Amino acid sequence: MRLTPSLLLLACLGAPLAGQSRAAASATADPYVGTFSGNGGAISTRKQGASHTGTIMANGVEYPFTARKVGRALIGTFLAQGQGYMFLAAVQGDQLTFVANGQTTLLQRSSATAASRGREETGQVTQIERILRWSPRCYMHYRQTLGSTNTERGVFQRDERLMVGTGHEMVSSGQNGTVYGSGNGATEYRWRASNGDLWISTDGAPFAQAGLRITQNSMGYPILNVNGKEYSECN
Repeated sequence: MRLTPSLLLLACLGAPLAGQSRAAASATADPYVGTFSGNGGAISTRKQGASHTGTIMANGVEYPFTARKVGRALIGTFLAQGQGYMFLAAVQGDQLTFVANGQTTLLQRSSATAASRGREETGQVTQIERILRWSPRCYMHYRQTLGSTNTERGVFQRDERLMVGTGHEMVSSGQNGTVYGSGNGATEYRWRASNGDLWISTDGAPFAQAGLRITQNSMGYPILNVNGKEYSECN
């Protein structure tokens, strides 16, 4: 890998990487942290607050750098002969594409780093599964203008079945008096945790990403956020 002190080419800023899924992009484990090497060079990166720092090794010389995430890419500057120069890096799986001085270099993640990331992802999936199975999850939405209440109650079972019960109640008042209405339903899904997210399948269809986010309430209990809905623990 060769670096020369001149302006570096910036390409594909913020554009999706070919073949990269939303799941990989949303994974909690930072894909840029670790060491990538090849073609006589190497890049070692660590996370430091909102930034990334590390070193670029080229031609036997180490160049310190700082960078920030912009879209799916890492944009930064390294120091060479006391001056700062820009670069672009993008990760797809265990391969890092490094663009500098109009040249593109492909580097591979070191086996130790890849194994560490694998352990991180396994631990993350186990934690998500534990939270999902801990107790039933309920959602309720009340619309005052219509006098209606919609509820959902989901149970994540160990055999990867997700049982969702729904309910609807409505109270309408008018010249002819008050009218009550209600209804219930139930749907069975398949579920799994992967790449830091929840994946759902209906009627044997391929699994689709649910966009799960896990937050905490004021008491420290986990809240599931899926498609704009908050699901809390319930009986």
